Amino acid sequence: MPYTEFTFIALGRIAKSAGVVRRTHIDVAQRLMADLRLDARDRTLAIAWFDSGKTPEFDFAPLARACRETRNDRAVLNEMALESLCIMAWVEGPPDPPCRHELERLAVLLGIGTLQLRAAESHAVEHQRRQLPLDLRQAYQMLGVEHWVDDAELKLAYRRLMSRHHPDKLGTAAGVREAQHAGENSIAIRKAYDFIRETRRSV
Repeated sequence: MPYTEFTFIALGRIAKSAGVVRRTHIDVAQRLMADLRLDARDRTLAIAWFDSGKTPEFDFAPLARACRETRNDRAVLNEMALESLCIMAWVEGPPDPPCRHELERLAVLLGIGTLQLRAAESHAVEHQRRQLPLDLRQAYQMLGVEHWVDDAELKLAYRRLMSRHHPDKLGTAAGVREAQHAGENSIAIRKAYDFIRETRRSV
């Protein structure tokens, strides 16, 4: 099936576009192998395809043409391939310019438009969130940041929220209930921040 071959080769290209293929990139490819229930022989093929995609001179045009000529379920296959490519591109946060260029180029080769690509990227971001344990996901939501932000950006978000919600910021006109609410918010924000930092240290 040309789509399977195209997808794994394209995953290799996207992974390599950042310069170094990381463990997170390999994990994405392995999850797809598991989702497709590939047997040992097909896994070996998928790994070889992934590796061949890492070479810049690989010509995608013939494979892309074979995909576009697929008559049955082409829309569904396009969607599945695109979803996998977006998950790979966003595995460590927003893709850098070389990665974005490859993602957009590969989408064009499959005949996929910009709107469909943007929708697939949104689903990829949501997929990344769902991979987090619930308590960690909630901690990031509390701070209003995505899980890929660096420590400096995380600290900035924490300080902003503490500045906004700390009881000392209310002034003398605030009532008891407002002060209590602000205190509870401050405690929740601090707990979320500490939990994220502790989780990052343990990785």
